[in-house]
Amino acid sequence: MELGELAEKKLGEALDLNVVDYCIALSDVYVELAGGYLGLYHTPLEDFARFPFWPLLGSSARDLFALREEGNMALRALAWAAANAASVPALRRRTDLLFDASPIELLGAKEGDRVLVVGNMGPFAHELLGLGAEVTVLERNPRLRHGALPDTFIEALPMDFAAAVVTGAAIAVPTFPRLLELIKAIPNRAIVGPSAGLLPAALHEIGFRLVCGVLVEDVPKVKEWLNQGNFVQGGPGTQTVKELGGAVRTWCSVQ
Repeated sequence: MELGELAEKKLGEALDLNVVDYCIALSDVYVELAGGYLGLYHTPLEDFARFPFWPLLGSSARDLFALREEGNMALRALAWAAANAASVPALRRRTDLLFDASPIELLGAKEGDRVLVVGNMGPFAHELLGLGAEVTVLERNPRLRHGALPDTFIEALPMDFAAAVVTGAAIAVPTFPRLLELIKAIPNRAIVGPSAGLLPAALHEIGFRLVCGVLVEDVPKVKEWLNQGNFVQGGPGTQTVKELGGAVRTWCSVQ
């Protein structure tokens, strides 16, 4: 079963919550559902194209999630932001999530390990390098590469890595199923970041041992933060999480 079907099955009635606000901001898309549940997803500026006016306020999260297969990346991002928002009620009920934990520590990478990082997530890559790991970084957006390889290089890389760390921003990309196929030989796989704020069970089921996302605790503050062109990072010690204070908490789920 593909991830969208899994998520729809596991989210159930939470997808019937209505959309009360949404925005395609400069760095992150957000969707707010009735009850004050906010979900985030990376704004795919590298593939952005406007779409005809589409009245979405008052729709259900299920209506938005149905856009996940659209040919427009902005709509696909809205779809997954809606799914992340619908995940919040269940995430709040979980007692086994590890809040404010380091994804890299939980990954268990050590000196000499070869680690694949899909998405140029600087704080995570730097932490891995600090451990003495050999890191290969792939990035889709040319403006964000800063020395990383284009993500198309994944087809040419031998998959003899000890671990893989994948950005949640890969989920909406049509090549995500191919990415899963390519990295399945890597024994230790993690998916991280605000875009990975989906119910962990769905992401564990498609092969990720470690899932790390964010939980928005102060919805008005985070919406204003994003409306001003800021972004949210996925690590507990990252600059934006520190600046936001308790408005955002990072969590991890280990299978």
